[in-house]
Amino acid sequence: MRLLLFIVLCLLLCGCTASTGDISIYSVAPDKKLIPPLVAAKELYSADGMIYKTDEAHALSGDDTFSIYLTDTYLRYLPDIGGDNEVLIVAEFEEVVTGTSSDTITKILGPYDSIADATKAPFFHKALYGPKRMESDLLSIKLKIYEYDLDENDKAGSIIDFIATAGEALSLSNPVTAQEIKVAKEVAKSVTGTNDNDLVLQLDLDFVAGNSLYKHTGNKNVNVLPLKAGEIVLIKKEVCAIGRCYDYFSKEEGIRNPVGYATDILLSPITAMTIGLTDTPAGSSLSDVEPQTLEVRSKGLVHKSKSDESPEKVNYFTDKTWLRLSILKGGDPSLWEKRKLLSPIEAAINELLKSSTGIKSDNLTAPIASLNKAKKQLVEMKQGGIKLVSNNSSNNTQYILQGETSGVICLDIPTRFKLTHALPLLDGSPQQELPSYNKYKCYKVMPSVKAQPFKKGTLYFQINYTVNDVLKSHIATVKVVDEL
Repeated sequence: MRLLLFIVLCLLLCGCTASTGDISIYSVAPDKKLIPPLVAAKELYSADGMIYKTDEAHALSGDDTFSIYLTDTYLRYLPDIGGDNEVLIVAEFEEVVTGTSSDTITKILGPYDSIADATKAPFFHKALYGPKRMESDLLSIKLKIYEYDLDENDKAGSIIDFIATAGEALSLSNPVTAQEIKVAKEVAKSVTGTNDNDLVLQLDLDFVAGNSLYKHTGNKNVNVLPLKAGEIVLIKKEVCAIGRCYDYFSKEEGIRNPVGYATDILLSPITAMTIGLTDTPAGSSLSDVEPQTLEVRSKGLVHKSKSDESPEKVNYFTDKTWLRLSILKGGDPSLWEKRKLLSPIEAAINELLKSSTGIKSDNLTAPIASLNKAKKQLVEMKQGGIKLVSNNSSNNTQYILQGETSGVICLDIPTRFKLTHALPLLDGSPQQELPSYNKYKCYKVMPSVKAQPFKKGTLYFQINYTVNDVLKSHIATVKVVDEL
């Protein structure tokens, strides 16, 4: 009887044991093949699709703005013993800008209930981060996927119920205000501290933003993980644990390790029961990842088609847990800028509300003044920006006759916008400012090839400015037409 109880206890312990395994990271090449994610450091200032740290040269050209999406994920094993599986995804992003807690954003996706082993999680292309400007040199990402069995863990169940009930109201999947960010962080701490045995996958990495300051000869032999538009695929290789592999102690030496060999033999009945009755990784999940046999399609990670198979046949990769991230370049970062504007002020007011000394008029004067200033700035952000006021212009488009050797663009620029010292550009060529006798700014625009007339087509005029210490650009369309 004691032996039976011992075996049952070992079975339960082995069945509940989970490991995060080995995570392999790959980039997706243009031909959809999996390739190593590290690139030569020279790509940080020369590669197409690179996302640069924001500065005047890259402001609103799309080069400094990005967003990250969790496209899809396949969950091969969820460590449970019966009951309904609940899956929760916690993502933490950090850019060191202010040196405070506001540099870290925590996102919570889920809970997704009734999830079975060997199935895709019930979401597709979920936004995790952005669109926003890249304000730091590095972007740190910590990603964790948790599985909870409500029948096994009452504490976990209560947390899951809370997240499911309050998640929408608190914007846990898309925290915007300081309070929502703080609540998301606290909930994430509760989740991560509940039961680490339910951790299905974890990842911690740093992306390096593009920057011309990396242009040094000493970097020619350095490889980095770039923050670059494209897709990233993570594949988890399961690892052995006691009671889950027959040769755990003797795998390396075999019979030449008699103690380990004997121990594996003694544990073989428990290992057999564990493999037969619980979610134990099979041989295909324990084997090494072979990226040369895989490719990425719109539907997910698949095996490459064999020569005698139709290219349209889809053979999904189901041997291991995998996850796909998409990094998108460009977008509108305005909402993120609004959040940053209000975040520190709202946090200060929240601290005042919790102060043991109570709320006093003297304590409220400064944060309320700051809040009113921020609200005024938000109103200004909603107001119109730079407008074209020159002749032959309409809807942010300037019209110029084909054959002309020059033209004039005049702009109505709000006083809150501070122009930078850089000259405006027409298709990359600097343009000359004209003397102005009114409140408008006027510029003489000329073709990129001097002494040559304008040819029919579409050009783009860009002028850089700052507002609230944030670098921006205004881009107007210039159309060369046959007649006005």
